[in-house]
This record gives sequence, C-alpha cells and structure tokens, in this order.
Amino acid sequence: MSKKKNRKKIFNQRNLNKFKVSLLKSANKSGALFNVKYSLPKSQYDNFNHWYKNESVYLSKNLNPIFPSDAKKLKYIIPNVEPELVNEFEWGWSFLGQFVDEISSFEEEVDQYEDAILLSDLDSATTALDKIEHLYGFSYWLLKNR
Repeated sequence: MSKKKNRKKIFNQRNLNKFKVSLLKSANKSGALFNVKYSLPKSQYDNFNHWYKNESVYLSKNLNPIFPSDAKKLKYIIPNVEPELVNEFEWGWSFLGQFVDEISSFEEEVDQYEDAILLSDLDSATTALDKIEHLYGFSYWLLKNR
C-alpha cells in the first residue's frame, strides 16, 4: 500500500473514532447521533452504522431503541439543521441496510396480518399483531393497526 493511501486510511480511521467517542461521551445521545450524521463523510456511513449496530452495546441501551418495548419509548426527533436530501438518502440506506433481515421478516408478518384482515379472520389478525409486537416492539404502524 502506498504511503499516501496508508495516511488516508489512518486519517479516516481517526476521524471515524473521533465521532464514535463524541457519541459515547455526549449527554445528549440523539443530538450527538444527528451531529455524526451531518458531519461524517458519506464514505464512512457504512463503517459507522455497522459499529453502531454491532459493537456499541452501551449506545443501544442509551439511545432510542430500534425495537421499543412500549409506546412511551417511541420518539420523533426534529433535527436542528436543514438536511440535504442526498445525504438523507445515503444515511438512511446505510443505516437501514444494517437491518435487512429484520425488515424482510417484518414485511412477511405484515403480509400475514393483511391477509387475515382481507379474509375477515380477526383472530388470526390479532395473533399476527401480537407476534409483530413481540418480535419488533412498538411502532406507529402497530398502534395504528391495533
């Protein structure tokens, strides 16, 4: 590896670590995550989001849960900066890409619920909703369909 590429790799890793540390040390975890989202170079989104999902055990307990256990944990946070549309798509793609299996499974469960509704089988529909709640926690979709 050339010296220039090696220096760039080291710089990128230090930059990524700086954002990880700032998120871990921040008292306002959600605000710090927004800062990371808008300040981190797009080329590092995947690395950061992989770390966020798989390696940051501390964060998963202190940020909004991905699959909240009750409705009180549902939060909508308005960023204090004007997002750029391209960055939003790239961040969303990178972040949600970490949960492809969970999203696919959720879609299958929703299909079962919708089939039961179309067949007027309320017992099966209720069972499907209970299963969705057990597997994925509360969501606005779940509350709307209860």
